Amino acid sequence: MELNELDELYHQTKQVRVRTRAQMILLAVEQQMTAPRSLRLFAKNDQTVRRWIKRYNAEGVNGLFDAPSGDAG
Repeated sequence: MELNELDELYHQTKQVRVRTRAQMILLAVEQQMTAPRSLRLFAKNDQTVRRWIKRYNAEGVNGLFDAPSGDAG
């Protein structure tokens, strides 16, 4: 896990949703905060918190951004 990259993203992004996702991951790793505990902080459900942790583990910080919507053509 690249925590330095994640911390940099958290401090530099202007996208609120991405910043929140980065914060979820940082708390999970640095504070060993469980998904049920962190969901109370972020007003998200357990499944949402786990989904972002899973995406971060699979894709790194790029997984925290929204996927493009719609078809390109």
